[in-house]
Amino acid sequence: MSDSLFGSNILESEDPWAEPGAFSSNKLNSSEFKPDWHPSGTTDLQTAEDPLVDPFKQEDVFIKSTFEEPTSSRSIEAVKSAEIDSELGEADVEIPNLWSDTVQEFNPLSPHNNSSNHMVTVKEIPEKQGLLFKHINYLVTHNIKFSGEYLKHAEQSTQNKKGEFKVIRRYSDFSWLLEILLKKYPFRMIPDLPPKKFSIGATSSSNDSLFLQKRRRGLQRFLNQIIHHPVLIKEPLVIMFLTVPNDFTNWKKIANIDTSDEFEGVKVRIPTRFRLTLDKLYLNDEAQESQEEYEEDRAGAAASEHAINLQTTFKNIEHVWDENPTNYHNKDFMDNINLITVNLGKIHEIWTKLCILVERSERREHALALDKAKFGDFLGIFTKHNHTVYDLNNLANPKIIKHQRPNEEQQNLGIINNILLSVTNLTKKSKELKDEEVKIIGSDILESFKNYQDYITSLHFLFDRLKEYHEISSRDVSFLLSRIQKSNTRLLQIKSKSDVKGSDVDRLITNIQVSHDEILKIITRIILIKKCVMNEYKMFQTTKYLVSEILQDFFMKRVKYSDLQHEALVKCFHDLQDLPLK
Repeated sequence: MSDSLFGSNILESEDPWAEPGAFSSNKLNSSEFKPDWHPSGTTDLQTAEDPLVDPFKQEDVFIKSTFEEPTSSRSIEAVKSAEIDSELGEADVEIPNLWSDTVQEFNPLSPHNNSSNHMVTVKEIPEKQGLLFKHINYLVTHNIKFSGEYLKHAEQSTQNKKGEFKVIRRYSDFSWLLEILLKKYPFRMIPDLPPKKFSIGATSSSNDSLFLQKRRRGLQRFLNQIIHHPVLIKEPLVIMFLTVPNDFTNWKKIANIDTSDEFEGVKVRIPTRFRLTLDKLYLNDEAQESQEEYEEDRAGAAASEHAINLQTTFKNIEHVWDENPTNYHNKDFMDNINLITVNLGKIHEIWTKLCILVERSERREHALALDKAKFGDFLGIFTKHNHTVYDLNNLANPKIIKHQRPNEEQQNLGIINNILLSVTNLTKKSKELKDEEVKIIGSDILESFKNYQDYITSLHFLFDRLKEYHEISSRDVSFLLSRIQKSNTRLLQIKSKSDVKGSDVDRLITNIQVSHDEILKIITRIILIKKCVMNEYKMFQTTKYLVSEILQDFFMKRVKYSDLQHEALVKCFHDLQDLPLK
């Protein structure tokens, strides 16, 4: 790869347009990869260090894609408490995919490219004075129509003529919703919230208008990503958040809130390769005596076969995380997750820089427009004073000038001043167009850039939670397997003795059975989690079209306002051709 994604290192030079508190050039030479996964302040040019350094000089890491589309679909509601037959392996037979329909339902694009046309807006409403502190309320407006038992809450909410519903929420309500979603859907792409306050060491206060504006927009992106998620939008508590009238705090206190995760009640028939053969452990004394002579001849072979089967099963259980959901013979699932995570970090850092460049370039162009407007203002002032300087009669006989007819030189001066005033009008028009463009870029285009950034962050945190559970469950499985192995060894030892106690045998068998059942529970959850993560990753594939939409909209706006600027400039140019030269 080239040393710089951006070509020459122009971003590493001193910035002549730097605003107070902007980046220092001595921070630009670090090549250490440290992505900031909290999108709250990544483009805050007043408080953040400049992350526009040369990205990734190492070779790209390519990911071998092993994710394929499911062969069948079935809603999660239809399989609650049902069994999934995966006797040969969950990827080796046709298994109903719990959430496959959600992939087709997911569309992260903006309303003008989305048939659902669902949209949530968040606006600040006047602060309320508390006993000790002020707090800010947010007016949440949406056009989503719910049916069934939730409709009554929507009807109680304020509805305008456009069919929009309005509720009032505080930041703490958003935080509560995020906490609930992480409990119930830990392996979904859950968007993150903007921070409630500035981080320690920030130069601005948490009441700073720019910070509050960024936080409001972050809350709006948070809700819009939730309502576009085909699973989260059906969550009753999300519906309550969007429909319960304004006294939401009291509603939370009296509501019976279920925080069990989405895998509750979903059963999986574990593949045989994960099941231990425990038949011989349950032989009672009578059965054992009746088979004693027969088994005496085959004791050695049976013991050897049992040991081999046990070790094979142990190995399969230890590699349950590595098995690819589409083909369990491929042991690359966690390797692929790790590779995706590495590249996800790279994409996140690069996209963060793009967000900063968009915002910075718009500010610079706006500063240029201000300078052009000042240029026009000075031209206007110039025309008010030049008539006294450019008239020889003023010095020769100023009293007669008022009664004389303007000569050719005076007429030319009038023409020059009139055309200079048209240039002044051009600069004012140019500034107005740039103000309008900056407003649209800041409120629409830049928010689209950050929306894509939020999706990347959501997937990263999902993988973080997956890896955390992977470590916990692997540790638990290893402990349970070790306990089974020790109990089994002890069981074989005491059965070979003549004075064996039945209670000791029963205790060891019970320990093995309990441990085995616990392992099966963990494996069940792992299978469901991998399917869920697979589904979320397939959904994430759709976000690449956000990049298409963002760039299309961005350059469409730039072309629109460039054409308007060019049109005004051409008109001014033609006027300037009429300036007299002699």
